[in-house]
Amino acid sequence: MSRHEDTFQLPLAPAEAKNLCGQAITSLNWPIVDLGYGWSTSESFGFGFTWPVSMQVRIDFGDGGGSRITIFASNFGFGPIQKSHVTGKVRILRQRIEQMFQNGPQPAGSQQQQQAHPQQSQQQSAPSSPSQQSKAEEIFRNGILLDTEKK
Repeated sequence: MSRHEDTFQLPLAPAEAKNLCGQAITSLNWPIVDLGYGWSTSESFGFGFTWPVSMQVRIDFGDGGGSRITIFASNFGFGPIQKSHVTGKVRILRQRIEQMFQNGPQPAGSQQQQQAHPQQSQQQSAPSSPSQQSKAEEIFRNGILLDTEKK
């Protein structure tokens, strides 16, 4: 079983830190369960080289009235690929929590706007000339490009 744990502090009261961590998890579109002392989340199963990661985020009292946040993650896989996958998911969540702390929580409407931007950039990078469109069709037929990516 691959595991990784990361602990860091934020200068927020534990209730505020718990709220911030919950917002960070939901902004990543991961399912979330309230444990009282923190949150639990996990990846959905998808076919690939890695097993889904299950994570628990625990919020405790830290130094100077702040909060100590511990992210514990694991999956059923063994080896360096699984270990780096688990470590990467912990890093993504920690970076999102720290980013939201620095930038402040965003209202729900702005999160929806941010989710719309990747679609806009994808549409902007769509092939424009006929030769590029035929190349995209060929890549799609070979199974390299998804239906949503060929537009």
